[in-house]
Formats: sequence, structure tokens, C-alpha cells
Amino acid sequence: MEFVYVIYFLVSHPHHIPPTLLLDLQSIYPKDAVPAFMSGLLRSYFDYLHDPLVGSAAGFYGEKAAAEMLWLKSFMALEAVFQLPVFFIGSYCLIKGIRSIYPLLLIYGASTATTTLPCLVYLYTTPNTDEWTQANNVPSVTPEERLILLSSYVPYFAIPLIMALDMAARLGRSKKTGKAAKRD
Repeated sequence: MEFVYVIYFLVSHPHHIPPTLLLDLQSIYPKDAVPAFMSGLLRSYFDYLHDPLVGSAAGFYGEKAAAEMLWLKSFMALEAVFQLPVFFIGSYCLIKGIRSIYPLLLIYGASTATTTLPCLVYLYTTPNTDEWTQANNVPSVTPEERLILLSSYVPYFAIPLIMALDMAARLGRSKKTGKAAKRD
């Protein structure tokens, strides 16, 4: 499983970190600190996929929709200060075989799966795009957009959930092994 986790971390780095820093986290940056090229990238991404999570948090559906995304903005802050650094620390320690990383990876996996699940539910329950949603600037997606968005978010739920369960099992086994060794 270490190989799968290292691949997840390493493959996710170039594909996950730049978009996170340049697009996703714009919602928590001070508005005047966001360069025009970054806001243009965000707008282009939104115009292409109509991601209702990013679009709502960024205010593309109005200030009321943005205010309702405080939960997502808190997840983004957690991602910025905790989850992203663990990508680097976790991949390094897994490559080096450092087992003391297991508790941190358990926390990372549980945190990431927990914060991604509400995003999946939000995407799944977002209304289909129709004349009314477009006329009223309501977050909506086409069935094709929903499929693309869900398929891009699911790995960031499934792999961390598996990681959390695996690390919990490893820590449980090592605790039992440690107790058996102490009794001998």
C-alpha cells in the first residue's frame, strides 16, 4: 500500500498543488492579494466546468452563495495549512520507510476524506442546469459536468479513506505486537 500512497502523493503534487494554490484557495486569499492572471485562471476553469463549489465560494453566483460556502472555505483553510504539507512529509517518510509517519497519515486520511465527502454530496445534489437556474444565477451543472466533477473529486475521498483505515489497522497491529513483546 505504501507504493499506492506514494504514487497518490507524487502524482497529486504536480496536478493538485498548483491548481489548489492558484484556483481553489483564491476564495480564502484577501481579494487585493490575488493577481489578475490568477483570477482569470479561476474564471476560465469555472467557465469550462461550472464547478459549483469553486464558483459559489468565489462569488460567481453572488455574495449570498459565497457566504453560504463558509463551510467550504474552512475546509480550504485546513487544506492549505495541514493537508498540503502532509503530501510532502508523507511521501518523503513513506519512501524512506519511516513508520512514525503512520499517525500523521491516519489523521491526514481521515481529515481529507471527511472534508471531501460533503463536497461530493454537494456536487451530487447540485441541480441540473436548466433555463430557471441560468436565469437566476443558481449553482447548477449538466449531467456531463457532474460526472466529470464527481470523477475528479472521488479519488480525493477514496484514497485518503483507505489510507486512514489502513493506518489505523497498522497502528492497531503495532500496538498489539508491542504489548506481546513487552510480556515476553
